Amino acid sequence: MTSDLGAVGSETEILTGFLDWYRSVAVRKVEDLPRAAAVAAATPTGLSALGIVKHLASVERMWFRWRF
Repeated sequence: MTSDLGAVGSETEILTGFLDWYRSVAVRKVEDLPRAAAVAAATPTGLSALGIVKHLASVERMWFRWRF
């Protein structure tokens, strides 16, 4: 199967590949941050880098529980 983005493989392979890529992007963004920077509010709503990672993990977990 070929998508508009050029991915080739089964639906499961493409989904898994995109998830792996997005997970690695999130990890690279926070892996070298000192703890103080990771938990510091980065937005007016108080969201931190660590908060974004926690949100991504919970949404992925919830999505898989509901859909699969």
